[in-house]
Amino acid sequence: MNKKGISLIVLIITIVLVIIILGITTTGVGNAVQNARMTAFGEDLNLIQDAVNVYFELNGEYPKQDENEYTYNSGTLTSTGNTITLDSNYVSDFEEELFLNYDKSNGDYVVSDPVFYKIDLSKIDVKRTSRGTGKNGDTDVYVMAYPSQNVYYLKGVIADNKIYFSLANISDTKKVTYSSSNNTLTQTAQGVTVTRSKKAWSNVVGVNVSANLTSASEELYVKVPVRSAEIKLTTSVGDNNINIYSLKGSLNLTDAEVTSFNNLQQNQKFMNVIKKVSGVETANIKVNLSNLDMTTPTFPLKADNVTYDFTIESLEGYNKVTYTGQDNLSGIKEVRYVYISEFGRNAKVNTLVEDTSTLTSQYMLDNGYKAYVSNNDIEIKIPKDIEGIYITMYDKAGNYVSMEKNVATDPYIGINPLYISNNLKFNIAIKTSKNVSKALASISFNNDYYVDEQEL
Repeated sequence: MNKKGISLIVLIITIVLVIIILGITTTGVGNAVQNARMTAFGEDLNLIQDAVNVYFELNGEYPKQDENEYTYNSGTLTSTGNTITLDSNYVSDFEEELFLNYDKSNGDYVVSDPVFYKIDLSKIDVKRTSRGTGKNGDTDVYVMAYPSQNVYYLKGVIADNKIYFSLANISDTKKVTYSSSNNTLTQTAQGVTVTRSKKAWSNVVGVNVSANLTSASEELYVKVPVRSAEIKLTTSVGDNNINIYSLKGSLNLTDAEVTSFNNLQQNQKFMNVIKKVSGVETANIKVNLSNLDMTTPTFPLKADNVTYDFTIESLEGYNKVTYTGQDNLSGIKEVRYVYISEFGRNAKVNTLVEDTSTLTSQYMLDNGYKAYVSNNDIEIKIPKDIEGIYITMYDKAGNYVSMEKNVATDPYIGINPLYISNNLKFNIAIKTSKNVSKALASISFNNDYYVDEQEL
């Protein structure tokens, strides 16, 4: 007799297939939920960040809840009498985003630490977001970093086993891959690669942009803080390799714009390299230029170009020149000098360098004497018969400035001994601006007992 029914093997296979189908469906639904959550969070951040900028343009101040300035340190934002402590499990994730947004120093870059303000959502009329209301703990708040104006949600949003606090890792145009070597930092997004030296200080922009553009609809732009319009780079279909050496020469910024850029705070110095396809932005790489110092150091001069805090001391055997170099950014690195004039017989001034234009920066580095430098304090020791020197002062970014300096003390007394048989003869030359009515000279053979005093 035949019995109709389902075998055990068929039943097991059926159950396994159902589980697999349910798993796939659940995964698909889960991914959709995760993507929807991230999309909504990204939209909130963009909305709030744009609203903060508009509010500032209209009111000249930021939409702050209060005047408390918070500083960040090791997972804690602290103000006077107020503390916000982040979830200890996600401190490293938060600090990663601070670095990606150039709001935190890193081994690759050094930036000024920002301050943070709580954002009052009611001031910018943002009502649709359920985040940032403070109802879910102290970290349920949006803050703005100053001066970068980047917005962070301190509680964070978790998706795909990762937590997000800002736009740094959310939108495709913000997703930038970083790689680092001993000398360079490379940033890549959507087929655009930006490379820049990691030197502590530099006086050149030194940005290289490379991209393979497949059609004429793909274009590259640069945006800098001192110009509202984007700057279109000259590109062609195929491989492009563009060096941005300077703001003026490479990007055609005006002298006024370059000056404005130099006057920015260091952590406000950056440029965005942007890729567009048919006018739509597909990549945006923010390049940190906080180590850029294009300002020439200065000697301590009055407005009328008369030096006022060069100190010249007449010491035994030499004259000592001291002064404080002025460079508020990178600081003074080294000082080189050469002799350009000296006192000869009869106090006649001999010219040692006929044309100071030959004393180029490289010549001074190769041939100049090296002065003692401590921080920005400079000390130069020179022979007493030197009347004038030429000084070149370099900052740590490679900028330099030169000047000619008279370093003779007043009075100058030069002695030229002449030995003839057993008689000692010598010439004395005196140069002074003082009114001298009488001069005496005497001789010592042991540097102690002087004899034969004579009136000159």
